[in-house]
Amino acid sequence: MFTTHEMRFAKRFEAFSDIPQPPPLSYNDYKQGSDYSSVKSKDLLSSASECFRSAKGIIDWLLEVIVSDKVDDNSSAEKRSDDDIYLPIHRDEVMSLAKVCVTNSLFLLKLSSVVGAENNIGSSSVSLEYKINKMYCTFAFQ
Repeated sequence: MFTTHEMRFAKRFEAFSDIPQPPPLSYNDYKQGSDYSSVKSKDLLSSASECFRSAKGIIDWLLEVIVSDKVDDNSSAEKRSDDDIYLPIHRDEVMSLAKVCVTNSLFLLKLSSVVGAENNIGSSSVSLEYKINKMYCTFAFQ
């Protein structure tokens, strides 16, 4: 609110200015790369769905590695107990991310059917909710 988007962008990536390679992204490149106005709705929905599908695969792998009970001596060395203090993410956090991925995947599937049926999408409103995870939103029709 107190500065421009360009200044916020510059400050956000200022810490990386000492790294010579690759050259830093300019604000204009960022702005152009995040402009989706020329992308077809169907392609954007497909890409977003693939992103959530890929994230869900990684989450499934994490859920196999992080076990909720204590790790016993006969278990695989790759398994980590959820109470391990050096674990960068815990099972409950992974589960909330899984819920975000599944919820948003279902929303995108529903949205794809609305766009595919050529219904008037303007008659529906969408809300962002942070009930499942405080960092990542889920989409919902209203």
